[in-house]
Amino acid sequence: MKHLLARFLREEDGATIVEYAILASLISIAAIAIILLVGDEVLTLFRGAESSMKQNGM
Repeated sequence: MKHLLARFLREEDGATIVEYAILASLISIAAIAIILLVGDEVLTLFRGAESSMKQNGM
């Protein structure tokens, strides 16, 4: 029983999974925040490019 408990406490696979989940969550939150901050500016940029292309007959 002691050996099993010692092995369980030494095992790091579960902690690694939790760390990856936290990291993925933080990256997702950062990506959403960036998209919300610059999304309208990028949309305006693409709409301007689209209008320019339509005016030039492309």
